[in-house]
Parts: sequence; structure tokens; C-alpha cells
Amino acid sequence: MKEHLFLLSRDCLSLARAEVERSLETKGFLKKNKLIISVNDSSVNDSSVNDSSNNHLSIVDLSNLSLGYTREVSEILFSEKELKLLLGAKNYDWGSLIKNSYSIEFEKGIFDEETKKVFFKIVWDSLNKLKKPVVDLKKADTKIKLYSDGEKIFVTKNLWTNSEKFEERKAHNRLYNHPTALHPKLARAMINLAGSSSKIKKIADPFCGSGGILIEGALMNKKMIGIDIDKVQIIRAKENLKSLNLKSEVSLGDALDFCEEVDAIISDLPYGKNSKVNNIDNTLRNFFNKITTCTKILVIGSEEKMNLPRLIGFEWVIVEEFSIYIHKTMTKKIFVLELVNKNN
Repeated sequence: MKEHLFLLSRDCLSLARAEVERSLETKGFLKKNKLIISVNDSSVNDSSVNDSSNNHLSIVDLSNLSLGYTREVSEILFSEKELKLLLGAKNYDWGSLIKNSYSIEFEKGIFDEETKKVFFKIVWDSLNKLKKPVVDLKKADTKIKLYSDGEKIFVTKNLWTNSEKFEERKAHNRLYNHPTALHPKLARAMINLAGSSSKIKKIADPFCGSGGILIEGALMNKKMIGIDIDKVQIIRAKENLKSLNLKSEVSLGDALDFCEEVDAIISDLPYGKNSKVNNIDNTLRNFFNKITTCTKILVIGSEEKMNLPRLIGFEWVIVEEFSIYIHKTMTKKIFVLELVNKNN
């Protein structure tokens, strides 16, 4: 049994955790911003399979990992109490792990300089018995990283680092901006909250606006369908996608007329003066009632004061709920909803 450490963003830990667990269909143990997930197979493979009987992930699928609120994923080599860290380092077989270049990185603010120096020396001396070690701080073949959860030190091998350029895709950097557009990282997380990549392949956003969710979905190789009642927003969405060489089905239309079957509906609901939707409460009540024939999974973003639970009716149940601070006058709520009789 192997364990993998997911280093989560501190922006919203509950959402970051749920994004990992729902997209991988497994459960982990969270301490501070470290999520530990047990893995039955230590190898990295091209497909992910979950053993639902024991909540252990059978295979870690790094090739399809497209997370928003996870910074890094590492395989835990060993863990020790801080006082026994150096003893654990002496007993570990570094020669079996490191074959070419390597680097060692410590979580900031946790380790004193003397401990770092001794740890470095232990690894170096161990490798020096076999061959001449090569340290490469920029492009090491094996990246060793040390983390602390306040009780134990985790010595890990880095497997995946989030290289997504979310900041570059923020609304003000797109060809066409819109003041209510989601942060790309949040849009990505909403897609992952819908479920595993092997099951969630076709997604609709019936209030697509300028295309933020469509962009993140297209980057994840999802089949994206975007609809909006605002002709200007449709033009913006199409041009924003085109500027990034991405494709989605985008068309002018009313969310209440949408009837295509999809794996999930993911949308940030319209609000404020920029919305073209009239009588938003009645529109949303009708929307939640009508889309029961289209999908079994909804991931919905809304303005906190909208009080979405009063609008969803009896056909949907809220299974996850998160609050995201946007700015001093705005807190966004993110809901994951499932159809009550979703097996029918």
C-alpha cells in the first residue's frame, strides 16, 4: 500500500479537498493543507480505477490530472516524527530511488538550517557509495520534497506539479472581459466537482456568459455546450474560445429550452445589473424543474444572497456546499446537487 500526498491550496480547503476526492472518487485524510490518499498500486498508469469497497485508489492517473486547487502531488516515501527524521533518512535506500539527477526541497518555515544540512549530507553520502551524485535544483529527474502536518514529517517524491496558467486566463486578460466572470481556477474546480474525468465527458453551461467554464472544460478535453440568452455574451464566448484555439458548441438560446442529455450541467448563475435574465427567481425555479431530464449532476455557482436552496425544488439534493470569498461585497456559493431519484 502506497500513500500519496496532495498539497492543497489554502484558498478554500474544503473545496480543494472535495475537488480531489470527487474527481478521483475516493476519500482521503486531511491534516492542515495536506490530503493523504491511499493507493493500492504504486505505479502510475493511464487510467484511474477506484476500489469503492475500501476507499483506496487503485491507480493514480497523472496523465488526466487537471486540478484547480491542488498545487502538487507526491508519493510518500516514509514519514517520521521530527526527532526521528534523520534516523529515517539514514535507514532509507536512496540508491534505489535516485538513478540520475535529484533535488531536495523543504516546506518553508518548518525546518531549521542544521536539520536541512544533515539531511542533505545523509542523502549525498548514501548515493556517493554507488556513484557520483548529481544535484540539479531546476530540472532534477527525482524531486524529493519534505512536508510537515504539525505532527509528522513526510518525505516524498514529487509526481505532479500544477503548471496551469490560471492567472493568465483571468477575465481581464481575455479578448473580451466581463466583470462577473469566474476565476479560471474556480471554474476548473467546479468541473472536477462533477465527478471523475472518465464519467464526466459532456458538459453544458446554459448560462455560459463570456465562456469561462467553457474554456476550462475545453482545456480538459471535455465536450462543452454553451448557451446564453444574451447575444453579446455569445459573441464574447466564441471569440474568447477562438483566441485560445479551443472549440465548444456555443449558441444563442434560453436555458429553459435546453433539453439535451449531458453528463453534468455546470454553471455560474447570472446576477446583478449585468444580467439579462428577467425575474431571476422564477426563471431558476423553472430551470431546476426542467433539467431533471437532462442530467443527474449539477454544479452551480451563485451569489450568496440569492439563497439558492429555496429555488431548487424537491427533485434535487445538495451534497456539497462551499463559500468562496470574492471581495468585501461578494461571497460566492458553490453547490453540488444530485437528482433525488438519479438511479431511475
